[in-house]
Amino acid sequence: MRKTFVLAALSVLVFAILTLVYITRQGNELVLTWVGDIAPMLLSLSAMLACWFAYKAIPKEYLRESRGWFYIALAFLFFMVGDVYWGYSEIFLKVELPLGSFSDLSWELAYLMLFIGFGFVLRMMFHSEKKVRWVTFITALAAIIFISIEMKKYLTTGNWIEAIQDSYVLYDIILLGMITSLLLPLIQSHNRLMNVWLLFGLAVFARIIFDFLFAGMTAIGAYATGSFIDLLYAASYVLFVVSADAKLKMLPAHALTVLRGEK
Repeated sequence: MRKTFVLAALSVLVFAILTLVYITRQGNELVLTWVGDIAPMLLSLSAMLACWFAYKAIPKEYLRESRGWFYIALAFLFFMVGDVYWGYSEIFLKVELPLGSFSDLSWELAYLMLFIGFGFVLRMMFHSEKKVRWVTFITALAAIIFISIEMKKYLTTGNWIEAIQDSYVLYDIILLGMITSLLLPLIQSHNRLMNVWLLFGLAVFARIIFDFLFAGMTAIGAYATGSFIDLLYAASYVLFVVSADAKLKMLPAHALTVLRGEK
């Protein structure tokens, strides 16, 4: 049995428990906070391990794809560190919303690793530096437009924490654009990789909605751990794990025996 399949099943179970707690609102707010903070830690750990197993199983001759999955796994390590510090701050330090903390630094590094990882995957897919440069140019242009629109607001309010929250929406949109660039040729050629990156794209789309709602709710003081939008955050991790499992599922049998340590 694939290790990623086990991780996917466990992730679905954690998500189901989290959903049940949020819907029924059983227990006091302390229980809700503990469940709401611990679940993302477990899910991000699962996503990191699943992507790491995918990286280890990819034949080394596919160097760019292998490096891409390495950085993607590293990204989820940083996501997990950020989630752990966020939960530690809320549960033990009694900080209700640890905005602008070490968690944000860790998540910023996570997105940087994702961008690097997808850079390698894009180069592997296109086999053309020219096309990669066009994707990079369009992505950079979107980032410049977004920053230009938001900069006036930041200069007016001076709220740098709000700038950090908005930046996550920008990162998600850039990632979705990169994944769309991957998907278009795969859909056209009916390549089996389409399922992998479609699931990954759905996960990023869930993050876009979550980060947009989170930024808006924190701006008006309406967010707290236990809000229903947390289910979007958790669901994105489940989709990331399932995406890695889909990748492992399509690898040749000999790659999986190497992952299991068999001859």
